[in-house]
Amino acid sequence: MKKKLKSDKFFDMLYKLYRENQKIFLSFLIQENDNPKILDLGCSDGEFTKEISKVLMSNRCFGIETVRKAASAARKKGIKVKISNLNDKFPYPKGFFDVVCANQVLEHLWNTHNFLKETNRVLKMGGYAVISVPNLSSFHSIFLILTGQQTTTLHLIDRHVGNLLRGERVVKPNAWKQGEQGHIKAFNVPALKDLAHIYGFEVEKLSGFGIYFLPFALQKIMSKILTRYCTFLTMRIRKVKNYKNGLE
Repeated sequence: MKKKLKSDKFFDMLYKLYRENQKIFLSFLIQENDNPKILDLGCSDGEFTKEISKVLMSNRCFGIETVRKAASAARKKGIKVKISNLNDKFPYPKGFFDVVCANQVLEHLWNTHNFLKETNRVLKMGGYAVISVPNLSSFHSIFLILTGQQTTTLHLIDRHVGNLLRGERVVKPNAWKQGEQGHIKAFNVPALKDLAHIYGFEVEKLSGFGIYFLPFALQKIMSKILTRYCTFLTMRIRKVKNYKNGLE
């Protein structure tokens, strides 16, 4: 019972942080063109994609999604969705989009190289991407590692193991059977900056949000000071050159 109370408190706070981080993500969007072409990677049911489209005042919204049921729901919201695996080549031509978005997606993919290479390819020169991920170097992750526990930022199977959330599911049973992954990669501030540079981007803005278990109002203040240790990281990166490298 005590363990259940701890996990409930953790997930209640996580949901609050997630919703606040969505607001931060939206604040990173800049309307630079009339009716820009937007690609939402891992668009799910399109609910958040619609929020993105409202901020950018665009009706040209595209998405890539792996789960057919979610893709169908997104299409009903007017989003042009293609069912595809983000570990593979994106099904769009070079320089097709003004803005690319990926909120809590990159950590679920094994092929980080392909994701960033393809993001560069489908963006117009001078276009930008907004990407948000969990932070491997968050305070709670560091605490777990220093106390000999498995970080909650990486998921080994369909449920948490080796930490205080032991047994709590990270992926719903049906979704796991359909191949949906938990977090298989993890990133921090230095890694995100290095990756952006390697793949032809310039980091314009990077911030974090969320520090367990500070009062929520205090988290907003401290997150601005302690970005490297926040629960979530969000960055806006600008395409400044085409990606060319021998990592293929």
